[in-house]
Amino acid sequence: MSRSIARPVFAAAALSSLMLLSACSTRQVYDKYSGSTAQRLVTYSIQKLASEMKDDDFEGMRGKNIHLNTHFIVDTQDLRYAHEYFEMEFRKRFDMKMVAEKDADYVFDLFFYSLGTDQDTYGLTVPIVKGTLNIGVGPIIEQIYFPKVLLDFTEETSNVRITLTTDSGERLLQLIQEGSIDVGIGPFRKSDIPEDLISRSVQSANIILVCRSGHPVLDDIKGNGVVSLLDLSKYPNIGPSTPDSYKEHLPEEFKKFRPLITCENYMSSKSIVSCSDYITGGPEILFEKEIRNGSLVKIPTNFTMQWSSFCIVRPESINIPSVKKFLDIFSSYLTSDL
Repeated sequence: MSRSIARPVFAAAALSSLMLLSACSTRQVYDKYSGSTAQRLVTYSIQKLASEMKDDDFEGMRGKNIHLNTHFIVDTQDLRYAHEYFEMEFRKRFDMKMVAEKDADYVFDLFFYSLGTDQDTYGLTVPIVKGTLNIGVGPIIEQIYFPKVLLDFTEETSNVRITLTTDSGERLLQLIQEGSIDVGIGPFRKSDIPEDLISRSVQSANIILVCRSGHPVLDDIKGNGVVSLLDLSKYPNIGPSTPDSYKEHLPEEFKKFRPLITCENYMSSKSIVSCSDYITGGPEILFEKEIRNGSLVKIPTNFTMQWSSFCIVRPESINIPSVKKFLDIFSSYLTSDL
């Protein structure tokens, strides 16, 4: 004789942020519960699932007003028991207050899906999540890591509304401190990041100058194998505005150069450079593909400069589930090939 099994999925729709539950799968007997064994199996499975909720996932919501909805294709006694048990668990462990949905800071939805038998194989469930996430990036980071990171994030959290802003390092610092963005990834130097922000190194590379193949500047290579800054100044250049923190490290002659075209979009800059006498510059990693296929050429110069980037987050944002999830996905790109 087989028993009916219900498997739960957690979903959380946050009114002011995102709620993400990492729940291990469990089995729940859905029967007439005529005997104490069946009853114990039901209550144990619900209690076990509740106990496996991670404290860190809810720390940012401690003491908040929440409303809990439970869902299944039919209204059952075990569904009502689960509802009451999870309400008690949220009150006891996280000091949350149960309120009407219209008064809630967060709305948690508990879904039961698929009925089978006790011969089924039970795996991890994929949460349904809703909320917002505001990300600010520098133009170089945008090209290197996006849209790959965003696609991975949306595959796992398909209902999160994401806003992506591309701006300078100085502006991103301002936005993160104002609370206008949740995560900032840009061309910061460690010394420029306020101590009250959480930061992680993302990428560093040598800054180089590039031009199209056959550009006349390549005819200006001297006997020492480099192009002088004076010769470089004869040609128009395109690129993003130089962060103030980088200007102090530029050679004196180079500080006089300003882009004829200020462009924060490197795709556009590289397109213009590949078909004109414009030159541009940036981290070498940004031009690896074009240098390999010969559409752009590295200009040999006698100066060196390092570009660095960091990911920054406010301490109070680090435990917001949407931020944590994004940082987990983004971190995986920092330890693997793109």
